Amino acid sequence: MSRALLLPAVLVGVLLALVGCAAPVVGQASPAAPTSTSTPPTSRPVFTPAPTTQPAAPAVLSPPAGPARELTSREWALIAKSPDSHVGEHVIVFGYVSQFDSVTGPSSFRASLDGVRHRQTYEYDTNAILVGRSTDQLANVVVNDQFRAEVTITGSLSYSTTMGGTLTVPQMQVEKIEVIS
Repeated sequence: MSRALLLPAVLVGVLLALVGCAAPVVGQASPAAPTSTSTPPTSRPVFTPAPTTQPAAPAVLSPPAGPARELTSREWALIAKSPDSHVGEHVIVFGYVSQFDSVTGPSSFRASLDGVRHRQTYEYDTNAILVGRSTDQLANVVVNDQFRAEVTITGSLSYSTTMGGTLTVPQMQVEKIEVIS
């Protein structure tokens, strides 16, 4: 990432941290890491928040009062279509960890989700960001894990991809998570 792009990303990260947003703010490379302009771009998304018209979600929501609600695939599709309309809902999701590394940080990860469990990882088709209450809560979770999680919907998150596009995905806070394979 060039220095010209890194400074705005860092400033956005500091601002988001000050207002209490749980959105991960990272770039492709660390400031100390050399980058090459001849490296071809990949299709792997990298978290760099883009401005949105939605207010920032609080860093940590209060624990939900009741049990998490089970979903059908259709109910999950409705939440994924409009996560800002479902803020505060406590639901059960199943998914596959697609990115959990130094780019996402120790307390959040990118996953493909659904409201029901699937046998094959490619059957989870909704990209989402999950944020833990602490790094300890996610200590046993790694890339390629399949999981069941009780989450609270916190809204949507927009970020830039390495291909220059912007993705807006559901964001949720993890209340409980269990690795299932």
